Amino acid sequence: MLREAGFIGDEHADLADNLVMFSAEASAPFLAELCGTKGLTKVSAYINAPRVQAQLLFRAGFLRPVYPNGGSTKRLLAFNMKEVDALMLSLSDGAEVLDREVEGAFSIPRAAKRVPCGAMDIVSLIQNHRLPWVGRRSDELGYMSIRVRPEQVRPALFSGVGISVDQAARKLNLHYASARRIIRLGLINEIPAECPQYYHERYNVSSESVDNFIKNYIALSEIQIASATKRNPVKSILRRNQIHPVTSSYDVGKVYYKRDEVEALLNSKLR
Repeated sequence: MLREAGFIGDEHADLADNLVMFSAEASAPFLAELCGTKGLTKVSAYINAPRVQAQLLFRAGFLRPVYPNGGSTKRLLAFNMKEVDALMLSLSDGAEVLDREVEGAFSIPRAAKRVPCGAMDIVSLIQNHRLPWVGRRSDELGYMSIRVRPEQVRPALFSGVGISVDQAARKLNLHYASARRIIRLGLINEIPAECPQYYHERYNVSSESVDNFIKNYIALSEIQIASATKRNPVKSILRRNQIHPVTSSYDVGKVYYKRDEVEALLNSKLR
């Protein structure tokens, strides 16, 4: 630790411990700061955070070690417990004390999945007092006791109020993965998050763009129903009329066509 902090030079690297020399006066404040510190595993237990959440808090800078990490996640980390307590206080400050679960309120990790966003996005919002309500379960401790409402997180995190991919998928009658693929193709507009450093391939989408997609595109299955014609004959007629799909079942799990191109055929029942 002293070497990583710069108090022991490289020339001492291969010497026995009893031969290593360093300035006691220069290192005294640093050594004093190390007193009472804990490693990441013990901090995780102390704040009642799952190991993955504790690692995220560290990587996002909410948990800061008292000496340089040197870029290696395998090095021993020491955290000042006063700073750890201050972090927990910043999350629970002003929180409503709850003796039971409240409908629509979830722990930080569960709320992050429902928004969807990164858990550290929510931590940042809480610390910056950007959520109108935060709760704390009285029968739990630390990090996992905090409760937030996903419907309040979403408009606070995104630049425009949109809907989640889950909501868009239900509106489109699609599987979640298919809705994500349509977004990636640019057929539905994504609303970017304000905290991209914690935002890993999660989407919030424009409700208007979902409505526009429904207005402008029609699924092959819908054409089959409207024309009372089986799948392969419908595809053959569309192809014969130079009407080509804009997606494939391989791309998004469902075949879509431009609605205006097939409207005339739909009106004539594809004859």
